[in-house]
Order: sequence, then C-alpha cells, then structure tokens
Amino acid sequence: MAYCVKLLPRAQKDIEELYRWVLRRAPHQGALWYEGLIEAMKSLARHPQRCPAAPEAFELRSPIRELLYGQRPYRILFWIKGNEVQILHIRRGARQPWRRPS
Repeated sequence: MAYCVKLLPRAQKDIEELYRWVLRRAPHQGALWYEGLIEAMKSLARHPQRCPAAPEAFELRSPIRELLYGQRPYRILFWIKGNEVQILHIRRGARQPWRRPS
C-alpha cells in the first residue's frame, strides 16, 4: 500500500527554521541536507510502519512514530492516519523530548 505523505504546518515551519540553522553553520551543506530530508520524508510513502514509536508516544498517549535522518540525527515525528502519513514535527535529536502544544 502506498501512503500519501502530508507535511503539516508545524513541520513546514520546522523545516524552514532548521534549513536556516544548517545554512548558518555549514552554508555549503544546506542544499544537500534539505534534499536528503525531503527524500527521507518521501520514503515514508512506502512502509511507514518500519519506524518505531517515538519516545513521546507513551507520554502523549498518541501513536507517534519517528524516522531518524542524518548523522546528528534529526527526528521526523509523524503518525499514520488511514492511507496518509502526517508529518507533525521535525527536530534535532539533541533537543529534549517534544511536548505537543495543547
């Protein structure tokens, strides 16, 4: 089954902020990082269940999964709703666990 991958507004904002962060630290790596992130997210269209539950899933009582991208890594947080993968949030792995806003 192929899933439709949908980027929610919060995740779009995250990508923009992280891209600017990467550009400030390694300008020559920005485009490469961005293209790799997009490919990682596209890969969720095929078998998103391969990704484990995110550490936040239990506390938030929500079926949130995570896909790790890159060496640092970046965490792509998403859930599966029917035939759609909804990307909720993208964050650097070094940050504290995500607390979904009320």
